Amino acid sequence: MGDAAHADFHGIYLDTNVLKAEGWPVPSILLNNLLRYSAWWRIERFLPEPVLTEAEDHWLRGVKDGVSGLSAASRELQRIARPMKCEVNSDNTPVEKLLEEYRDKVGVVIKEYEITRTPLTPRTLEQIFAFATKYVPRFASKGKGKGFQDMVILCSILDHLNSHPYTRAVFVTADEGFKEARFGDLAPGLDPNRLRIVAKLETVFDSLWRPYFDETVIKPYRQEVENALSAAKALIPEITQFVRSHLTEDMLRPGLFDTVLKILSVDAVSVVSVDSPIPKEGALNRTTDIGIKVRAECRVLIKRIVWFGIEEGGTALLPSQELEQKIGWDGTVLATADIVDTQFQRIRFRSLAPKG
Repeated sequence: MGDAAHADFHGIYLDTNVLKAEGWPVPSILLNNLLRYSAWWRIERFLPEPVLTEAEDHWLRGVKDGVSGLSAASRELQRIARPMKCEVNSDNTPVEKLLEEYRDKVGVVIKEYEITRTPLTPRTLEQIFAFATKYVPRFASKGKGKGFQDMVILCSILDHLNSHPYTRAVFVTADEGFKEARFGDLAPGLDPNRLRIVAKLETVFDSLWRPYFDETVIKPYRQEVENALSAAKALIPEITQFVRSHLTEDMLRPGLFDTVLKILSVDAVSVVSVDSPIPKEGALNRTTDIGIKVRAECRVLIKRIVWFGIEEGGTALLPSQELEQKIGWDGTVLATADIVDTQFQRIRFRSLAPKG
């Protein structure tokens, strides 16, 4: 592995929005592959403490909202059932227990991928507040305190980077506001070129994937990808049946004023590609999750609302129509497969996911 082909950075920091988008704390295939590749390149993986805290808070709010929704649904059911007495049993796992399991999972993933947790910035509250209002005025222009949170994350990264003078790093974040920050104001003496803001995880992945031609890992993996596609195409009848039995009306996207009432048939299912996680070094034979990207043509019954103009310049609503229509569906069949000598065996379908 020559130095000339090596990526021009030594560390990767990930933002909260990236973790959320990639299924944290269960890394998506893309995030898994990025973490594996960076390890092979000996590029360090960093998760700032404020990012981990923010990701946990987002997850916890979602859980609490879900529990609250269950309670509201229970009360509504009891109200509708009156005057009959309706018993509603709620045996959901306590939030505290779920939080404990979440943190355990985070710990396991961090250990498995050898991720470094970088510390919270030691700067004072007054310093952070001043930076958030003075140097990045367009952060979260609608308020809600997000500028302050972003500044805590950015200062934590810059402080950590400053303590490693040999390091050049990238910060992967979907938040465009970070590009406006003036690093020289926030960390005097720090070369601004040492930290690059990257908007997409795919950009970083490509910079690691393209120059790397390891004989014992990449070539077998590429063969795996080809074999995965062949294996999936051989299962088109089974995939078609699975899509037919699991595709629901809300997964389809009809016209603007149309509503899908019923799926009449699912036809012409084709396999577009297969995503498979890059394995750990030396673990080519394994059981793994895969994503089979498919395209299908559906014949559906839709309800259509028709608007038409009238002389006064307003609109009037005609009675809705029901008619048959063909709608294409692009999505992914999530599955599990056994890989033996790069061959995919015993592919088990689990669920459908819409195209992102």
